[in-house]
Amino acid sequence: MAWMHNVVHLPTFREQCNKFLENGEPVNKFWLPLYYAMLSMTVYSTLPDVLLEFGIDDPQPLYQRLHRMSIEALFAVNFMAVHSVYSVQTICMLIHVGHNVGESDLIVTLMGSGIRIAQSLGLHRLGPDRPDLLEDIVDPQELTRKLIDREIGKRVWWFMIRQDWLQIPFLNTYTIHASQFNTPMPNKCPEDPRYLVQDGSVVDCNDDTYTQGSYTAVLNHVSVLIWKMQDRMLTLGHPGQSQDGLVKLYEEVIHADSELKKIMKHMPRFYREDGVVDSQLPPHIAQQRQAAMMSMAHKFFTVHRHFHVASFRNPWFSLTKLSCLPIARRSLSSLLSLPDNEYTWIVRNMWTVNTHTVTITVALLFDELFSPSDDTKMFDSADIETLARHCSSSLQEMCTRSEIAKKGVKILDFLLELNDAVKRGVCEEFNLEQIIAHVKGDLPRQDASQTDPHSLDLFDDMEWPSPGINTWESILDFIGCTD
Repeated sequence: MAWMHNVVHLPTFREQCNKFLENGEPVNKFWLPLYYAMLSMTVYSTLPDVLLEFGIDDPQPLYQRLHRMSIEALFAVNFMAVHSVYSVQTICMLIHVGHNVGESDLIVTLMGSGIRIAQSLGLHRLGPDRPDLLEDIVDPQELTRKLIDREIGKRVWWFMIRQDWLQIPFLNTYTIHASQFNTPMPNKCPEDPRYLVQDGSVVDCNDDTYTQGSYTAVLNHVSVLIWKMQDRMLTLGHPGQSQDGLVKLYEEVIHADSELKKIMKHMPRFYREDGVVDSQLPPHIAQQRQAAMMSMAHKFFTVHRHFHVASFRNPWFSLTKLSCLPIARRSLSSLLSLPDNEYTWIVRNMWTVNTHTVTITVALLFDELFSPSDDTKMFDSADIETLARHCSSSLQEMCTRSEIAKKGVKILDFLLELNDAVKRGVCEEFNLEQIIAHVKGDLPRQDASQTDPHSLDLFDDMEWPSPGINTWESILDFIGCTD
């Protein structure tokens, strides 16, 4: 499971656990919250049949209790006043269960604290990797320990960057600026200390060599792209009523789309769609591949977010549909076709995968709802409806464990009802803000066919931000988290 976050060096953590279990004393008082967070994530992500072998027949109370113990232990050691890298690692780990159990507001607040703590520890100013960086250390074991600690610092800092920059499309702001840190991306290195260090430096494997950091390395590059795009679009400024301004913004979207496709093309071969087939991969890497493809599909939507709704009616923005929808459909189909085993269970319980599943399925249903005719739809309607229902059923199985899944089922089922009402001619026009109000529960529950047919047509005007932008962000806000 460490590939999801890559902020913990597992051989080191295993040694620390052994010492703790032997004498009952944690290696550091700031380490105990990390221990609880690691246990919570492990119990949450492990297949129930596997947990049953260890006498755990009801994991939900256990992972919730461990999650709460981790947070309580953080505050018990006064983590905001006395800073430790263990505290930042703990915050990085809490995100995985926290978002799923509906604590997104707490998690993002802790993330803000984590960024500031990391800065106070100097994790943002580790400087470039150099052969002479630790040349004054002559003891090989001490050198290895120092290099591992430095690598952990790089991993933790870049986790913070990913969380900060990948949420830009939904908050339109960020905390970390690229001009204010010089810590390089983590190396793609083996975890075994015997192979991690060679010739006084941390090994950096080629992209096609699988390591614990392969998955997060791809997301590191994507996060940089998202940040650069945000700054370029802010430089262009508000387009107002200027069509030329809107065109310039779309040119930036096209540029970012092209860069994202380059990242996909140069992903490790075991993650690429045209790379090694799944049967040639160890099982856990095959599931990672689908998680990576879901993430990439989601990022195309974030890049094109300002033009989603416009693309359904205005051919000038057709690249948005062409870029976003095909990979969305392929990714969902591949995810749903994964074998039912312990590795698939891990992926299906990732808060990011649940968020991506909802977002991507909503986008495909939007194509069904907003395309003016069957000729302008990209896919067969029956195929998309079946896929959406399968996604809803898959999320339904997670509802007792994930608030994201629970909210996702609510919005997907409503959109499916609405789509059916439109096909039957019961409902011809609708207001997307009203849809959000329905699924949030702000309006009385009613059949989708009862949506006011005289509500304002979404496409009467093209403003900035368009109704589609606000609605799209409302959907993600309703789900409860971003990535």
